[in-house]
Amino acid sequence: MDEPDGINDIIDAPPPMEIPLMIDPMADLTGGRADQADLRDIMVRRNKIEIAAGDSVTILDERESGELNYVILQATADAGDLADGGTPANPEKLALFLQLDGFAQGGLESHYDSASGKSFQGITIEDVTTLGMPEQYGNWFLKKDTSALKVAMFRGLRPYRHRIRLKVTNLQTTGTIFIKFVEISRRRYTNLDGHSNARGLLGQPYGF
Repeated sequence: MDEPDGINDIIDAPPPMEIPLMIDPMADLTGGRADQADLRDIMVRRNKIEIAAGDSVTILDERESGELNYVILQATADAGDLADGGTPANPEKLALFLQLDGFAQGGLESHYDSASGKSFQGITIEDVTTLGMPEQYGNWFLKKDTSALKVAMFRGLRPYRHRIRLKVTNLQTTGTIFIKFVEISRRRYTNLDGHSNARGLLGQPYGF
């Protein structure tokens, strides 16, 4: 029987889990940590995310080794975008925290935003605009940048060995930020937390 070689996960509402997991009955769980070769391409897409003022949403948080292909995020502020028919806040105050092991643009430590009175991790879309970040691997940059439309993108730079995490925070003091969609494409080498729903390619020289 052919094993699945990838996952496509398209979600219109926040799911209880990003990717369903199940225990492999053939696995040895006595070692205390479940490392397992699991070579596959994974694409996760979340649609219509509403983030209230001061709130954070974790889009992805996986303990694994792999390579990030890209992240693309579109946030809009058009009339009627919200579920209640309202108009979202300007997405410039959206903070983007993308962690690849010990790397995160803006650092892993928290920053204090005096306007909102809230601490956050990462870099805001406003700062990406101000800094004029170039379109290159290893940093966030903007493909579209207007008052009602922000399209932010991050292209992967190198493999990660322990963890990938994406969290977004609304630093507006009032108003809901609306993310029309966010898409994350990556290649997983080794699953470190629990067990995947497929054994993958055992014996691959990946992981640690």
